[in-house]
Amino acid sequence: MTDRLLPRAPYRQYVLTFPHSLRYRLALDSQLLAAIHKTVIDRIYRFIRDQLAGKFKRKDLPPGSVSFIQRSGSLLNLNLHFHLLVLDGAFICREKKRTFFHKIEGPSSEAIGELPLSIIEAVELCIGKRGLLEEDASMGTEDELLSVEAASCRLGR
Repeated sequence: MTDRLLPRAPYRQYVLTFPHSLRYRLALDSQLLAAIHKTVIDRIYRFIRDQLAGKFKRKDLPPGSVSFIQRSGSLLNLNLHFHLLVLDGAFICREKKRTFFHKIEGPSSEAIGELPLSIIEAVELCIGKRGLLEEDASMGTEDELLSVEAASCRLGR
């Protein structure tokens, strides 16, 4: 992918996993999955823009990424998680429509702690807006969970 499809630039991989109860809910609810995916990407893009904001106008900072939503673990069990390949900076558009890539510095020790907390906060807010923060709401019914678990263990035909 990086050889033929994506522009030559540095990338950083982010891997996000979720608590088991949320994995089951995400496997059943594609709208919630899409909303959480968008929330996570938005927070990562904000992180990149914030690092570049002092040097460039925010509108000039279009980060880019490719997402892989993986639904199983290495044992073919239900283990919904995200693999995100994100530009480690942004393409900056200058006069005469010339663009160049501005790489961000590697995250500081402080930022390494802040970004995950920001993502967790945003995901909790996204879930809370849907009324799923109550203890049992995110678990689904027992029948739903059993069917998802069984499907995750079944080999493709």
